[in-house]
Amino acid sequence: MRLAWVFFFLAFVGWNSPVFSQYIVGQVIHVADGDTFVMTSGKKKIKVRLYGIDAPENGQDFANASREFLQTLILNYNVRVTKKYTDRFRRIVGIVVFEDQNVNERLLEMGYAWHHKKYDQNPEWVDMETRARAAGKGLWSMPNPTAPWEFRKQDFEKLKSKNLGIQ
Repeated sequence: MRLAWVFFFLAFVGWNSPVFSQYIVGQVIHVADGDTFVMTSGKKKIKVRLYGIDAPENGQDFANASREFLQTLILNYNVRVTKKYTDRFRRIVGIVVFEDQNVNERLLEMGYAWHHKKYDQNPEWVDMETRARAAGKGLWSMPNPTAPWEFRKQDFEKLKSKNLGIQ
């Protein structure tokens, strides 16, 4: 009977529930951009994408500043990642903590990333982005910064046009 309750609970709550959050601890060895890095945990190399935020893409305004800010926070340090899920690129998507500091939130507060409301509706994160915008911090110092998802879409359309021979 107990086993039936366990299966019922798993079916109701799901394996990706915060109840079953997984922590991964390791050293950051490479920062790819403002929201992605590589860490080692044991003998494994793990690619991590910061959950709920989206930093400027390479080639986009503030991309280097965002990456450099993330590097100063975590490169060569041990971090704890609370895994939310694994994405289609086999990256761990999670919330990253270094010395009791939520790295995802720090990037939002300092204006180095957008809150990606499509994937996260945390009202505190909405407020963090709003305050950074109002203060003109980081990328919000520009008049009309392009969101990374819009930049990727424009990039895709250019590539598609080029491949189809459309000018």
